[in-house]
Amino acid sequence: MIRGKRKHDFRRRLVVDHQFQRGRGMVIMITFRRDDWLHKLTLGLVAWAATLLASDLAYSNQNNTQQNWPMLRHDLARSGRVETALYPPYEIAWVRDFNGEMILTRSEPIVAAGKVFVGTYQGGLYCLDIHTGEQAWMLRLPGPILHAPSWSEDRLFVPGTFGICAVDASSGRRLWCFAAGRGGFATSPAVVNDLVLAGARDGNFVALDVHSGQRRWNIPVGAPIRLTAAVANDVAFFAAEDMRVYAVNITEGKIRWRSEKLWGQSFRDYAPLVVSGKVIVRSSPVLHFATHVASDTAFLARQAGLPDNHWQTIDAFLRSEKIWATPDQIQAEQAAIRQRLRKEPWLKTFYVLEADSGREEIVAPVLYTGGCAGVGNPPALGPDGRVVVIYRSAYGNFSLGVAPFVSVGLLDVSTGNIEPIFHQHGKQPPWNTFWGTADEAQSLTTAENLIYFCHQGTLSVLDLSTRRLAPVAGKRDSWGGFTNVPGILNEWHGPARGSAVVVDDLILWITGSRLIAVRGQRR
Repeated sequence: MIRGKRKHDFRRRLVVDHQFQRGRGMVIMITFRRDDWLHKLTLGLVAWAATLLASDLAYSNQNNTQQNWPMLRHDLARSGRVETALYPPYEIAWVRDFNGEMILTRSEPIVAAGKVFVGTYQGGLYCLDIHTGEQAWMLRLPGPILHAPSWSEDRLFVPGTFGICAVDASSGRRLWCFAAGRGGFATSPAVVNDLVLAGARDGNFVALDVHSGQRRWNIPVGAPIRLTAAVANDVAFFAAEDMRVYAVNITEGKIRWRSEKLWGQSFRDYAPLVVSGKVIVRSSPVLHFATHVASDTAFLARQAGLPDNHWQTIDAFLRSEKIWATPDQIQAEQAAIRQRLRKEPWLKTFYVLEADSGREEIVAPVLYTGGCAGVGNPPALGPDGRVVVIYRSAYGNFSLGVAPFVSVGLLDVSTGNIEPIFHQHGKQPPWNTFWGTADEAQSLTTAENLIYFCHQGTLSVLDLSTRRLAPVAGKRDSWGGFTNVPGILNEWHGPARGSAVVVDDLILWITGSRLIAVRGQRR
């Protein structure tokens, strides 16, 4: 804006203020006297400075996390959320096959500076043009790439069996490699404060110098680390296969707290979500996968007053008016779930811990959903500070599958209460939108008031303003509407599912070792 005041000693200021994502501002102030003999020259300098600043701000916008998806789950808190949504109509913009190569299902495409970066199990790091999908370069690394790389300041940090390699994102030139112990890294790095942070399969959580790859500090925890770290307020949060969650002060390289041992077989593949002073982590079930899901189904049927848990009885209930529950019924069911989880804690797979202590002050009424006995689907940050969860309930209209009683809701992490979401399409979701079955993986991405559901076969969206579901792409029992890439094993609906990535005017989606780009509309 331009502000001025007419006085004898007239001054005029040009102030350009640009707000970045984290609230930091950039201000340039140029002051001059109207009666100065350099007036004309100064006007020229003002115009030049404004042009230069506009260019600089365009570059900054291009490189901040609003325009990019630079790391797993978008940001260091692993929110799975962006601010700019893409609305219908949708159309496939381009499709990229990686014939003869496999992309691990937990991975996500990383997007920065107009490029898309994808790593494969055969060690191929690909750089593609975001608008066309055409290959800009490919680098072959000396082993499988085990998770999504992270991008920072035009460098990629790539995890794999070989360790972590830093790669120039413009040219594909390898800058340095840090060789880890046995197994390498199956977690995606976090880059913050000139540190590259990652947990290794040999049980060490390491901090590397972002420029040289030299180890700054190292914390051994005695068990493999397969959960990507989240970072908030200079504290890194991760979990190890000793079934404990850790908080580490990254400036000192010291453990701040270690949680009690939690129930589950693994904390692999995904990442914690840090929100409102809480850390949310999910585990895989202790019980046999099918036994666990069936036990929860029977429990929910009893709570709903059903005479048995036969599929015919449940199906009739889900097609009745009884699914439109009263608030008292919903609260009673959630209270019963909490009581069940406290009485039988080995059924827990969803934990809300205090970020400052690691204590579990509340028990969220979230029963297991996930694919092929994998870790449960992680939540995503919603538009109002609550988190979007896929959970199990007899009261909802999202069930559509062989393991029903599946719902979508908004979890308040301060109380542990869930507000159920009901879509506007009757008693079941439309075909090829949401797959409400507790034994298949669906990851969540949010933007504005939209929730994107990323399933192996379909990508769909729910508008929280209208409560309407819409298909984005794909079809049931396919890989985004395609057959599987030749030579790649059938990944089915698990065990893990990377997020749909929303950036620019595209939604990017990995399924069947294929990258699909879908174009949507901004409002």
